[in-house]
Amino acid sequence: CSIFSPPSATVFFFLFIATLDRMSHIFSFRIRSICRDIDQSARFSIHSYLKWLEECRMLEMSKTGPGIRLLLGDGAFNVFVVSQTVEVSRAGAARGKTWPFRPAEEVVARQWIHRVGNTSLTFGNSVSTGDTVLCTGLVTCVGIGKSGLVPLQGERLELAKRLRKSASEDPLCHISVTHPELTEPQSSKTTSIGAFQANIRPSECNLSQHMDHGATAKLCIDALQLNVKEYEKYCPIQKFSIRYKKELRQNDPVSVDLYRMDDTNLSPNVFGISVRKTSGNGGITALARAEMISESKL
Repeated sequence: CSIFSPPSATVFFFLFIATLDRMSHIFSFRIRSICRDIDQSARFSIHSYLKWLEECRMLEMSKTGPGIRLLLGDGAFNVFVVSQTVEVSRAGAARGKTWPFRPAEEVVARQWIHRVGNTSLTFGNSVSTGDTVLCTGLVTCVGIGKSGLVPLQGERLELAKRLRKSASEDPLCHISVTHPELTEPQSSKTTSIGAFQANIRPSECNLSQHMDHGATAKLCIDALQLNVKEYEKYCPIQKFSIRYKKELRQNDPVSVDLYRMDDTNLSPNVFGISVRKTSGNGGITALARAEMISESKL
């Protein structure tokens, strides 16, 4: 063939794998905090941790990092977040009480492969300043193609497993956080404490006019902070988890329903959140849970 002919898809695939094979098992992203990252209690807000981890995840896609691009292959053209959990460490929460955070403080966000599934990758996360780990977390992502979920297989699967093994041997990647089970609220196990109505704004959507992952999480947290009286008795949210069921689009009307978890195995400061589309083919689009810790326990 002519030397000016474009390379075949096979050539692109092997170049892609060769690039991925040079990945480090951990990706780090340094950030300087700004004023709005710090809340009224002089701590970094849960919004900030979610934002930094999302920026770390997106930046890793354009670098030689551990794995988001492994989900793009064999027909997958996009990556979606299925669920995410962020847990603020006791040291991170206590530091805001004894030594306030300041703007321009440098933090480091890290990401690595924590678990390899048939169609998904779960990434471990951490945010730290100096030697202090401020938060840890998990985020599960899938690759989507024209026919739905795209499986991890072949060389992509083997590379993911190698990166996972390397991460398991690195002390920086040892975390104890887990995804809690998030189920739809049942009247016998929950007590409704209010609802928050909203319409999805253009600024909350991505290029495909779907509501952005970070914006959905922020909507849940804002609804909780505005409607739960007990919030004033606790420091900012210590643990936040969210799982997505359906997509929301620009201008969709939603109801963010808040309820107290009455399960006796849970602390009284655990709140459930469900995001429900209220028009057309409605139903629950996301489920979340927030846990707070009393200031007196820090």
